[in-house]
Amino acid sequence: MPSSKLKPDDIDELSLLTLEEVHAKLGKGYSPRSIRRRIANGEYKQGIHYFRTGGVSGLIKIHLPSIKQNLIDINS
Repeated sequence: MPSSKLKPDDIDELSLLTLEEVHAKLGKGYSPRSIRRRIANGEYKQGIHYFRTGGVSGLIKIHLPSIKQNLIDINS
């Protein structure tokens, strides 16, 4: 998992997905509600695992490579 926040130039726009798109790619255990819960619990960090567009109440975009790396780190 990255130890520091990603810089805007480091992010491939194709790797930023909505909550519904992440659920479609990763399936069970990654519903929009589960992802929001992991954000609220601090498991996913803003600037590493997810980004908000439009302020606090804006759209959440998930950085899929960071989520997959987090899954690998947990299971190893």
